[in-house]
Amino acid sequence: RLINKSIGKTKAIRISAYRADNSSDTKTVLTGEEKRNVYWSPKEEINIFAFGESFKFTSLNEDIAEKIDFEGTIEGIDDPTQLDGYRVIGLYPYDENATCEWEEVVTTTLPEFQTAVEDNIADKLFISLGRTDKNATFMYFYNVCSGLCFSVEHDDIKQVTIRSMNEEEYLAGKFSVKFDYDYQSGEERPIVQEVIDGKRLVTVEAPNGGTFEPGKMYYAITLPTPTPGIIIEGLREDGSVYEHIVDYAYVEFRRSIFLRKREFDAGLEAQDLYTYYLDASYLPDFTYRGGDEKNAYTVTSYRELNSDPSIKIPVAWKTQISTDNGTTWNYLTKRNREDYNAEWFTLGSYNGVPKSENPQNCDLKVEWGEDVSISLEEIHNENLRNGVHPSGIDNSIKENAIDLSMYDVSGNPINQTTANCYIVNAPGWYKIPMVYGNAIKDGATNYPSFRTENTGATILSNFIDHTKSSITQPWVSKAYGITKAELVWHDAPSRYSPKPLIKDIEMSGDSGDLEEKYIIFYINPNAIYQANALIAAYIGETIAWSWHIWVTDRDYSNPIEITNRYGVKYDVMQTSLGWCDTSSEEKYEERKAQLRIVQPIGNNYIDLELVQNSYESEYISGNCTFYQWGRKDPMIGSNYNYSVKDYYGATGIHKDKGAFSVDTAVTTPIFRRLTGDDVIATHIKNPSMWNSYWQKRLDDKYINLWSANTTVTTMNDDIVVKTIYDPSPTGYCLPAPNFATNFSTMSYNYHEYGGVMPVNGNPEFHEGYSFYTDDTHTSTIFFHASGQRAWSYGTANSVKYGGEYWLAGAYDKGNGHIFYFYWLHARDCSY
Repeated sequence: RLINKSIGKTKAIRISAYRADNSSDTKTVLTGEEKRNVYWSPKEEINIFAFGESFKFTSLNEDIAEKIDFEGTIEGIDDPTQLDGYRVIGLYPYDENATCEWEEVVTTTLPEFQTAVEDNIADKLFISLGRTDKNATFMYFYNVCSGLCFSVEHDDIKQVTIRSMNEEEYLAGKFSVKFDYDYQSGEERPIVQEVIDGKRLVTVEAPNGGTFEPGKMYYAITLPTPTPGIIIEGLREDGSVYEHIVDYAYVEFRRSIFLRKREFDAGLEAQDLYTYYLDASYLPDFTYRGGDEKNAYTVTSYRELNSDPSIKIPVAWKTQISTDNGTTWNYLTKRNREDYNAEWFTLGSYNGVPKSENPQNCDLKVEWGEDVSISLEEIHNENLRNGVHPSGIDNSIKENAIDLSMYDVSGNPINQTTANCYIVNAPGWYKIPMVYGNAIKDGATNYPSFRTENTGATILSNFIDHTKSSITQPWVSKAYGITKAELVWHDAPSRYSPKPLIKDIEMSGDSGDLEEKYIIFYINPNAIYQANALIAAYIGETIAWSWHIWVTDRDYSNPIEITNRYGVKYDVMQTSLGWCDTSSEEKYEERKAQLRIVQPIGNNYIDLELVQNSYESEYISGNCTFYQWGRKDPMIGSNYNYSVKDYYGATGIHKDKGAFSVDTAVTTPIFRRLTGDDVIATHIKNPSMWNSYWQKRLDDKYINLWSANTTVTTMNDDIVVKTIYDPSPTGYCLPAPNFATNFSTMSYNYHEYGGVMPVNGNPEFHEGYSFYTDDTHTSTIFFHASGQRAWSYGTANSVKYGGEYWLAGAYDKGNGHIFYFYWLHARDCSY
């Protein structure tokens, strides 16, 4: 039928609901002295089915009434007369899961577990069906259900159970109903069409969890059905029963008519007729992410007739919760979860009456955990502000400046060992020797770091300085007359500008003298933060050598051990070189709920514990310094986006952000296509300048710049001899090419494999991957997707999507070996 719906116009309309006749053939509240009239309660809710859809309407009455108005909206309807001539169906009580087919067949559910009300019908229980005829403003409702009106003699009955003697006759459950011809009245009335999910028993619990009061009348609502007989049982808390059998030749629950049985337990003695059984499976643990687990746990609840064990009757069960470690227990429902801090989980069943003695499957949904955001940046910076050097030396005065070459990365005293990178973890005065990288080890000249007996076109036998001259001894200041020491750059959050991270830089000894000199500097306690800086020794305005100062409070004395594909072990720093934490860490506290599955009748219970495990994110965002293969000096890191961090020059004045196409010190254009000795010497003099030569290698010539004795370009586990060009701090060096061969489940070499290689670890990408450290798969090491620098202009790319990590060996004269991975969006993988 075509309906004149107002497109785009929808407003509240009213439909009046009437009693259908003078019998108790309408709705929700029994009235009158004989309790035979059924009226509407205030603020009732019904389904209105129109156009194949369901709409909620709410009554406007403040008191019980015979005729009331319902108000609601139907999409596209702004006047109820638009529905004239169209059959509109109403359903009480409102059921969000109810449906109505075009043939006007309504599907709804009568619960098998009911709670009684003294001398009346419980709210939202006595199902009725209404319809309009020609006038859509009026709707007549007719009862669908039947029931039993009963009273008790004994005052200790907690539940009354009614069951049919015929297993095929159902008293409750999901069913379909429609207006059809009624042979008894000769008119159309709501007739049950099919019981879809039937229940043999209807269990009525006494009001407020107590007992039934003698002399009061109570109502059990059932589906209309014939039965050869019924058994009424009054159940006491201890499980004993008063059993009354109605075994007439024929008993019929008729629509809109209540059978009556006053004091059904009169003269009966309680009997222990049953043995009660209750069991429940353990609840699964959940992670901080929660989950929606179907059939997460089971409940088995029934009673067995002692005289005939083949008769097993399902028993209603409920769920309780304790918030004081089991001292007190309260019944838990979907509506009162917030009262007991249980809103973080939803049970598929808070109570139930199983169909049989078999386990009843129950769903369980746990919400995502509540996270506590912790600013790692602020924690680290606070640690640095309050930090004290492990040596205990009061370095707040220059005379007590701490020589960083005399301590390892954790501040433990060692024989003098130098490096190109020094870690600082507290404010105060420090000094570093003007030595070529790691040219001093354990207090003696480390000759293997700057010369090798190997020769050849691709071998640098004698490492060179900024003039392309061979280095013959450790000290820069003994080879050249150093005139000054200055800050080249430091990176920092802009909120600290213009406070310099490092200030009062000076050098020991007289300018120009050839002696063992130190650079002395002060880390400002008012501006200390995770950061990186580059300090240089100058001859006039030319840099002779430079050193990386890494300010971090992390302890790098405990590396992570990994075992590669070939069983070779490597000790690996926990983070990338120059790492600065910038994100907020996610922490999820453990959540627990003490639950109890209870048989209200029988005194049985099973205690369960629901646990949502705690979690601390191991995936920490931040940034690190970048490098070009073979070079000792760091490039400023990204701001965890596609641009570089803010950085500052010697005066603390903010410099322009962008690619390293301009030297931060001398504003000289980038060099292109410099190779061999020229590029090595030039970039020693210009440590922050980017070499834009198209290949990935620095010099396009030597293969041993980071591993002095290497003579091959193949994958290997050869021992790395750390060179003066290695950018690592004391105790660390760049790893051999085979280092990462166990981080994929497939081939170790992308150039040989030529395709996607799945991660050997956690396949979930969290701005990086957690790779297994060995074949036991018991621990992982996380590599951040810190991105890379583009070879052409030094711009940052792939940040948060990929990571590239240099290895000590060269792949050929133009490329260095590299471990890298990317997230391909459609599939998490590594290369």
